[in-house]
Parts: sequence; C-alpha cells; structure tokens
Amino acid sequence: MIDALTSLARKSMIGTERAEGGVTRYALLETLRQYARDQLNSQGLIEDALRRHAAYYAQLAERLGRDLKTEQEIRARQSALVELDNLRTAVAWSFDADAEDDALLAIRIVAALAVFAHTAKSSGLGAWAERAVAYVDGVEPGLRAAVFGAASGSALQRGDFDASERYAQLAVADGVPATCPSAAQAAAAPALVAALRDMRESIRLLRKGARDLEVIGDTWGVLNLELVAVIFSSTIGDTETARHQIATLLPRARQLANPANLVIALYAYACAWWQDNPRDALSALEESFALTEQGASDVVLDSGHQLLAQIRHALGDSRGSLASLLSAIEVADRVGNYQSAISTLWLGVEVLCGAGDYELAAVAIGVTEALGTFVFVGPDASAHTQALEATRAALEESRYRELVDQGAAMSSEVGVTWARSALATHGGDGRAEATRG
Repeated sequence: MIDALTSLARKSMIGTERAEGGVTRYALLETLRQYARDQLNSQGLIEDALRRHAAYYAQLAERLGRDLKTEQEIRARQSALVELDNLRTAVAWSFDADAEDDALLAIRIVAALAVFAHTAKSSGLGAWAERAVAYVDGVEPGLRAAVFGAASGSALQRGDFDASERYAQLAVADGVPATCPSAAQAAAAPALVAALRDMRESIRLLRKGARDLEVIGDTWGVLNLELVAVIFSSTIGDTETARHQIATLLPRARQLANPANLVIALYAYACAWWQDNPRDALSALEESFALTEQGASDVVLDSGHQLLAQIRHALGDSRGSLASLLSAIEVADRVGNYQSAISTLWLGVEVLCGAGDYELAAVAIGVTEALGTFVFVGPDASAHTQALEATRAALEESRYRELVDQGAAMSSEVGVTWARSALATHGGDGRAEATRG
C-alpha cells in the first residue's frame, strides 16, 4: 500500500501534506475522485463504498469522543478537526441514504462528538445535531439524549430559544442514561436554557445534573457542570460561593489534566476573583487563552475576552477594553453564537460611554434592548444604567432616539456586523498593544 501511494504521489495523481505528529495525509485529485466515483457508480458499488466510509468514521468518532474527555483532548480534537470533511461527508450521506439503518451511522457520529457543539463551535456539529433530531425516533436512549443535548446548544447559540428549550427537555426525558456518550451535554441543556430566565434556577439544575452524572460515574461531566455553576454563581454576584467552590475545583481540574475542563476552570477562577484581584484573574485568563491556542477547547474564548474587557475597563484601560470586546465579538460571530455577541455588545455600552463614543453607545443600546433576550444580566447593572443615562444626557434627545431606533431595527446578524465595524474603528487599532498589556 505504501509503495502504491508513493508511486501515485510521484506521478502527481494524488497530493500529500504533512499533518500533526509527522503523519502524511493523501488527497485524491478532484478529477480523479470524480472518475473513481463514476466507475463505482456504473458498477453499482458506490453505495457500499460510501456505507463503509461512514461506518469507519462512526467508529473513529466514537474513539475520539472518548479521548476528548481525557488528557489526550488536544490530540483528539486536532484529529477530529483534520477529519472534519470526511465526517461531514459521512453524516450527509447517512442522512440521505435510502436504507433506514444508515441514518444510525450519522447519529453515532453526532452523539460521540456532541461535546464539539460547545467546545469546537465552528465545527458545524451543532447543525448536524439539529438535522439528526428528525432521525432519532426508536434510537437507543443514550444516543438520543446526546443528539438532543447538542441540538439544544446549537439552537441556543443561534438564538432559537423555543427550539433550544424543546430539545433540552427531550435530552433529559429518559434521565441521563449511562450509555450516553455525551452525558454532560444532555444534563446541562435544561440549565443553559434556564439561565436566560432565572440564573439561580440554572445553577440548581446544573448541580442536579452533576449529581445525576456522578451516579453514572461520569467524572469529566461532573467537573464540567460544577465549573459552569461556579461561573453562573459569579454572574449573580454570589462570589463567596464561587470562590469557595473554585478553590477545590481548579486543583481537581489540574489533577485530571483534561485541557477542556482546565480552560473552563481557569476562566471560572477569573470570574470569581477579577473584582478583588484583577491581576490574578488576568493571569488565569492568559493561561486559559494559551491552552486554547495550543489546541484545547475554545468553549470560553469569547466569554474570556468579554471578561478581559471588563477587567481592562475597571483598570482604566479603555482602549484595551474596546480591543477585547472586538475580539470577543469576532470569536462569537465566527461560530454563529449571537447570544454571546449581543451580550458582549451589552457590556460594550459602558465601555463606549466611558471612552466618550456616545453615538456608538446609543446605537449599541438600541441593538441590545431590541435583542435583550440574548443578554445575561448580573445582579448589579447600575454601571450599565449609568452609562445609558450618561449617553442620553450627552446627546440631543432627537439624536439619541434616532440612533437608538437605528440599532433597534437591526437583526442579530446585522447588529453583530455593525458592532464589529464600530469596535474595529474605535478599538481595534489598539488590539495588538492591548494584548501585550
């Protein structure tokens, strides 16, 4: 086989590229690929070839899905992302195949990699999960729970809250089965939806989910949900609880050595301590960002830049704060997470006002008020209220109303595009300098 591949590569009939770990990957030229497909099709062999392809990638997805929850997460994540086109092809064929059982191959891929709906948001797996919902009737409960959990996260990110809540309830309709390959995503789904209405109820559901995962021995999932509960406790101002819990959870995350959970734990520490110890919080964020740059989960990358913007604003660094807001919105926009992008813009009102950009602040007020269901609001919104009042006082009433109405007329997509442009103009020039600060 190696000799044959080498010969084909030497004749430029296949391409080669070096992948992670010194592995050589081979790619068939598109003209030859199409010729081969035509030959398989003419001989009636194409469906069998595509079925074997999908079966192989279902098995690979299941192995990588298990590794994503271990210290091998970065390697497994890189492997899954390298194979993303093959996985996408397998899923698409499986859903479109004539045989009813073939859809199960796609469901196995989605269920195994459901964590990617949160920890590799740009992978597209969330969209696969939402498509898979139509095929899960009669499927084993563990697989079904994983699909619904991933679909709920995907719908939440794109702002379809009704669908997200519906999928979340279905994710836990059978409890959290021990056979679920992505139990944490299923268990967390109702809590993440509840956070839009009642953060305390969300924390309660996260802790209940952690207890359910403990029963089935999902150590990774227990830690994951407990860390999210810490972040939400900080959001509602219960820093005493958050600090008490992160004091034990961060060392546990370091001991378990799964990069994804360590990324979250460092962010949770920063959330709990940034107001009283901003320097330590900055160090924690820097370590979290560094792990993501090395290939670990990007699950809190946008939220981390949001928090970095708050810290820099509190330290009087308006330019750096605007640059961090821009980074947060760019990350959220890249993966289609409009909930996070609009929440970032809500924070941006205070920063824009503090920088004297009252007209931009007024448009941002309109966008966030019109799309307010996207925003997680903490217990003390007084600084935001003061920024609103200062913006209104700084502008003529007619001009203020005109700008607010302009923002309110924007859809979430248009609002995010506008925010990127506005922040790039007024804060982006300082991004490199702010990043070094």
